[in-house]
Amino acid sequence: RLDLEVSAAYYTGLDTLPNNQNVPTSFEKLASGRAKLSYSDTRKSLGAVEDEKGWRWEVAGYADYADNDFVPKLRAGLDLGFALPWKHSSLWLYGAAGIADGDRENSLANWFFGGFGNNYVDDREIRRYREFYSFPGFEIDELYGQDFAKGILEWNLPPVIFEEMGTPSFYLTWMQASLFAGALVTDVGDSEFRENYGSLGIQVDLHFTVVHRFSMTLSAGYAQGYIDGSKYDEEIMFSLKIL
Repeated sequence: RLDLEVSAAYYTGLDTLPNNQNVPTSFEKLASGRAKLSYSDTRKSLGAVEDEKGWRWEVAGYADYADNDFVPKLRAGLDLGFALPWKHSSLWLYGAAGIADGDRENSLANWFFGGFGNNYVDDREIRRYREFYSFPGFEIDELYGQDFAKGILEWNLPPVIFEEMGTPSFYLTWMQASLFAGALVTDVGDSEFRENYGSLGIQVDLHFTVVHRFSMTLSAGYAQGYIDGSKYDEEIMFSLKIL
C-alpha cells in the first residue's frame, strides 16, 4: 500500500503550538503545510490480532510560516517486523529521524517528544508509543531538539483469545501484552545540546465488543524514562478506544 497525504492550515489566536499543546508560542498566527509519502507491506497469520511481519517506511516534509520566519522540517521513518517461532508472537523495530532549520529559540524549529500519547477516551491507534513523537516515561512535549534519531524495539506476546467470555451484548474477544524499549538522541549534530534518553515499558490491551458489534479496546501501560542511563521519571497510562 502506498499513500500520499497533503494538508494545509492557517491558525489565528494561538498561544501554544497546534500539535504540541504544552509548548507556548510567541506568535498568534501560523500558516502550515504538510506532505507525507508512506508505504507498507505487512503480513499476519490466521488468528493474529495485528501484523506480525513486514516493513513500512514514510517520508514527511513540513513547512511553517509565522512572524516573517519560514521554518522547513524533514522526517523519515522505517519499521521492520519479524514473526517469531512462538505462535502469534512478533518482534518489531520502529526507527525515526528528523531535522529542522531555523532559530533554536523558535518553537517551530524543534521536534517535541514524550508520553504514551493516548487520550483517556480515544478513537485513534491504541499503541501510540510507536509514533515518532511518543516517548513513554516522560511528560508530553518534555523532550525536544532541532534534530533527532529514535528507535523502539517491541516484543508482542501471543494474544489470549476469549472464546466464551461474556454475553452477546458484551463479550471479550482478546487480550495482548507488548513490551518495548526505546532510545532517543536529540540534537545529534550539536554536542553542546545533545541529550540521550531511554524508555522501558509495557502495554496491555483488552479488546471487547458492546451491543453485538461496537468494537472497543481498553489499554493500560506503564513506562520508566531514563536520562544518560539513570532513571528520571515514570508514567502510567489508561485509555479507552471507542469504535
